[in-house]
Amino acid sequence: MESQPRTGLFGKIPAHGDFVRRALPLSFARPWDEWLCRGLATARAMLGDGWNAAWERAPVWRFCLAPGICGPEAAVGVLATSADMMGRQFPITLAATLPMAATPPPEDWFAALEQAALAARTGGLDADALAAMLPPLPPDDMDATLAGLSQFWTADGATCAMPSPEGFARLLETPAAMMSTHCSAASHPGVVRQRNEDSLVNRPDLGLWAVADGAGGHGAGDVASQAIAEALESIPPGLSGAEILAQLRRRLADVHSRLQARMEGSGGISASTVAILLLRGEDYAALWAGDSRIYLLRDGVLSRVTHDHSLVQELVDAGILSEAEAESHPQANVITRAVGARGDLELDKTHGRLLPRDRFLLCSDGLFKELPEVDIAALLADGADAAEMVRRAVEAGGRDNVTVVTVQA
Repeated sequence: MESQPRTGLFGKIPAHGDFVRRALPLSFARPWDEWLCRGLATARAMLGDGWNAAWERAPVWRFCLAPGICGPEAAVGVLATSADMMGRQFPITLAATLPMAATPPPEDWFAALEQAALAARTGGLDADALAAMLPPLPPDDMDATLAGLSQFWTADGATCAMPSPEGFARLLETPAAMMSTHCSAASHPGVVRQRNEDSLVNRPDLGLWAVADGAGGHGAGDVASQAIAEALESIPPGLSGAEILAQLRRRLADVHSRLQARMEGSGGISASTVAILLLRGEDYAALWAGDSRIYLLRDGVLSRVTHDHSLVQELVDAGILSEAEAESHPQANVITRAVGARGDLELDKTHGRLLPRDRFLLCSDGLFKELPEVDIAALLADGADAAEMVRRAVEAGGRDNVTVVTVQA
């Protein structure tokens, strides 16, 4: 069986008079060194007299780089300011490369690297002693959540993309506090159904919100949506955005397996859609399965962040149905992906940059099947909260459970 990639080092530490490298391939170290040199030169010029102070107080940054960003392989690790025995400043990088994109390893792996970097910077460890204390990369139970995305973050959750030379000075800044958001959440069973099989998650402390719409009947749907909500509600605070994404994937996969096991042999299903929004720094990310939606209102224009996993959406995509025909189609409620459904769990994902005054709406289909999108856009633009949205949907017919979460960045 192929062994796990070794964790190595590159850069400068006080025990040596020049650069040191252990275990990291040149295919990573060379482009990494070039990027660091360009960034350091630009940051020195930008910061001027404030350079030394910024260098001394800079946080330790964690990173996850997709294949092709810095060499042919993916890379995960930490970057810390340091210097050689002559006092010449240059970072020390502790990292591992791997052949495929992956979500970051667990928190304790990064924490161990940070402690090793600090020990080398202040305790006189030489390169061999430092290499000996680096933990190996944990067994790979990760997936490609961050494929194609380059990201840096700190232990308290500040994030930024791999910066240009002009943006390198940001890595030396003390991370800002998590962004302030205004959010609201509401849910209603509607006027036809007695049971509310929707659930929601409202975690502004994490920058995390979700809507889940249960399916399966006879109480199986609410069990599924509640299982999703409970799994997300129990994510601990203090994680970076990338670590939360990894937690989301693992926790939803676990719920998926448990729901399948619960219904095994019964011939039925206990499943739920899910739409998840994560905001961190200047970025947002979304994960979803099914036809619960996330909308974005930007500069007065409403757009869908998500793309429905439903039979009618497939027919629309194929040009067989129009959007208007899909709304009244007899199989409009048939979804093609869900947590707990038969087969493997498939989640779609997207990410983007936040702009001032962006407003997000997460909802179950009970909202957009009662209110046309033009009305949803008008309500959002007027500042309507989740309770008002739900009330309007119930007044318009309320044929299904309706759940809404609004988030103002």
